[in-house]
Amino acid sequence: MSDRKFFQAFIRAPFYTQSLSILMSCHSLGNTMSSKGSSKISIIQFLDNYANKDEVLEISRSFDLAVSGTKKELLDGLTPSISTKKPEEILEYLSKDSLKDACRFYSLPLSSLKTDLIDRIVHNVLSMSSKEKIIKK
Repeated sequence: MSDRKFFQAFIRAPFYTQSLSILMSCHSLGNTMSSKGSSKISIIQFLDNYANKDEVLEISRSFDLAVSGTKKELLDGLTPSISTKKPEEILEYLSKDSLKDACRFYSLPLSSLKTDLIDRIVHNVLSMSSKEKIIKK
């Protein structure tokens, strides 16, 4: 092999390695997306994963519930009454950043409107009990 051909192959090697790396990443991302998309979670699980304590406090206040304790205690207090409001109303208390974090995790599009983020989460992430479905209508 001449020096010139060796040099050309040497220069192209990182490109091929990078292309292979991108393909492998896309393949693993596809597997992750399909596993994330197949299981939906309850609104309480969602709040536990993506809401901060201050956001949970505000939701508790909207239900006239206790506003002291740990985040877990506040969520436990919310559990019996959470189905009396639409998921959209509850998610309004979350910051746009919290909603974007969830959308990012579930590989949902990130838009500039908070209401779009909420709609995507309600339709793609949250599971609803039969009671919540009735209220949603």
